[in-house]
Amino acid sequence: MEKQLILDRVQSGYKNYRAKGGKVGRKVNYRKSDEVMKEQYVEDIKLLRKGYSLRNIYKITGTSTNTLQKIKKII
Repeated sequence: MEKQLILDRVQSGYKNYRAKGGKVGRKVNYRKSDEVMKEQYVEDIKLLRKGYSLRNIYKITGTSTNTLQKIKKII
């Protein structure tokens, strides 16, 4: 019962915000394109191709392991 009341209030708040012209969700260009990632993380890509582990690359370059996983998917 209480959970449903909270849910209804949140949904009505979203409706009011959208009705006034607000946008909900991630901002446009929030994520970098594959080309930009390749240009920005050249050294990381070289180390990945040499077979270094993500944690070792993190220690060398300081790039987070989550970012390194994204880079790994690109190449």
